[in-house]
Amino acid sequence: MMARRSWARNQRRGLSTIIGAVFMILIVASALNVALWTMREQDRVTESILEKTNTNLNRLNEDLNISDVRVSNGKMNLTLSNAGGAASYLKSLYLVNETSNQQYRYDIDITVDGRESVSNVGQSSPAITLKDNTDYSIKVVSQSGVTTTTNISPVSSVGLSMSLIVIPPTVVPGQNVTLLFAVANNSTDSFIPASITPTLSKSCSPSCQFTDYVTPQSSYLKNGNTVFFKWVFKADGADGVVMTFNASLSNAKQGNFVIEKGLLQTIKSSEASEIFVGSTLLAKPEVFIIAPGPFGEAGNNLDKAYWAIAIANPIDIKMNISSITINLFSSNTDSSHKPLTSSTCGITGVTPNTGWSCPHDGTMRWSSPVSPIMIDPYETYTFLAKVKPGSINSVEPALLISVTAFTNLGQFAKQGYATNMFATAAPIAQVYLTDTNVATTAVTDSHVLGNIKMNSGQPRRINVTIADFETSNDAASRILAGGLLIINVPKNFTNITIPDQTSTGFSSVTVLPTFADGTTQIRAKFSENIGDPVGGGVEGKVFYFDVTAPTVAISRTYVMHTFLDGFANTSPQFEVDAFGTFGILVCTSGC
Repeated sequence: MMARRSWARNQRRGLSTIIGAVFMILIVASALNVALWTMREQDRVTESILEKTNTNLNRLNEDLNISDVRVSNGKMNLTLSNAGGAASYLKSLYLVNETSNQQYRYDIDITVDGRESVSNVGQSSPAITLKDNTDYSIKVVSQSGVTTTTNISPVSSVGLSMSLIVIPPTVVPGQNVTLLFAVANNSTDSFIPASITPTLSKSCSPSCQFTDYVTPQSSYLKNGNTVFFKWVFKADGADGVVMTFNASLSNAKQGNFVIEKGLLQTIKSSEASEIFVGSTLLAKPEVFIIAPGPFGEAGNNLDKAYWAIAIANPIDIKMNISSITINLFSSNTDSSHKPLTSSTCGITGVTPNTGWSCPHDGTMRWSSPVSPIMIDPYETYTFLAKVKPGSINSVEPALLISVTAFTNLGQFAKQGYATNMFATAAPIAQVYLTDTNVATTAVTDSHVLGNIKMNSGQPRRINVTIADFETSNDAASRILAGGLLIINVPKNFTNITIPDQTSTGFSSVTVLPTFADGTTQIRAKFSENIGDPVGGGVEGKVFYFDVTAPTVAISRTYVMHTFLDGFANTSPQFEVDAFGTFGILVCTSGC
């Protein structure tokens, strides 16, 4: 009996051990499950943190900007740029009609890579129609929540800064007048989506007649930018007539216009009918300019234009020139628009042949502080260099020119001139003095002159060259026949004769009657295109005339203003208006 009880007790003890082991295994398994679950949750939290961090980093790397808004074919044409390093996935576009307070949302699916841009947003998928006379606000949202906004305002609701320049302000009856109309959009957060069209009304008191030659085309005006419009016309009327010009824009905001006046008058003294340099009251040098027009084709790395400054010393002591600069000013502030740049101007010195540079965008410079150029009393020196056209993204009808000379008598500047530049194929048109009547010789460096000498009271033949330095055989890179070479001979120069009325390249020559101030104008029409030799290359035409210098008691420099009035074979036709203001030194003897 005792043995059976002992066996039963041992049996129960073995069963409790097994049950305890099972419970222990269950506890360990539960602990392991909790540990594994905790680890999984920690992984999920870490992944969420990393995902959120990456999302925030991507948002920081997106830098969206609406860089342009236009209306094309009645629909929105929006350009978006991403200046950041990460791609931006655009998902929504919101448009608010601020006039009627109506709001619209459009789904878009556009990717803008880092440092890239996309255009034509709103032209299709979706196509967004805009009204011409309505204010809008626009917001674009990316997938990561980055937004960019801007506003649209019609020209009728924006007060634009306007200025009008009359060139020249006083003109001889029957001569050309140029108007430069500058329109600036000073807004930084609002676009004018439609192109703006300039308007001009002309009137006279008493009456006069206008003959239009050049009228401007419509142009887009981005926020923060300025556009120039140019009119050229002949003005004819009685001496003393006051011309009034009122310039504005089609559908402009009420009161948004500018008025300037000009005068028709037989000029007593101006640069076009120049007095001599060297008056006893004049103690500063006279600065003359030679410039191309057009300045060739944008981005042309093969051909170069001549730029020059001729400086006359009007006093009886030597003058030292340590530096000269030529600056070109463009109203287009786009960073890719560089008519002349330090990296591509490709400047080559002619006289002097060293010391030339392009220190920054828009500036040509000659400098030699240690070895300045010395100009003897009453003498003239020409600084001459060849320069490559820069790169532009739109037509430049008027690049403003400013030149400065730094001398031991002070610094002296001249403004009030302009050149132009075409965005595609165009000629490099030039006009300058030369010492030969052989056209193939006249287009070489050593025969491009900015000043000449004559003996007092003696006759001399003066050669003037028209040339196209664009070397391709592109039909657009030509100066069209029918244009005019216009030479304003200074007063007191007499016995003007044309030895050959039909010299090569010219069909007719007109010598106008001497003006009341003693000056005379020669007009020579060129009868054939210039710049189209077989196989391409530089082409020039030389026009020459004979004239007798005035009799002087001391050496004097006279000014002869010469320019071209014509068109290039571009589409649309572009103005050819190269010019040169040349010094003619009349010596008492021994020139």
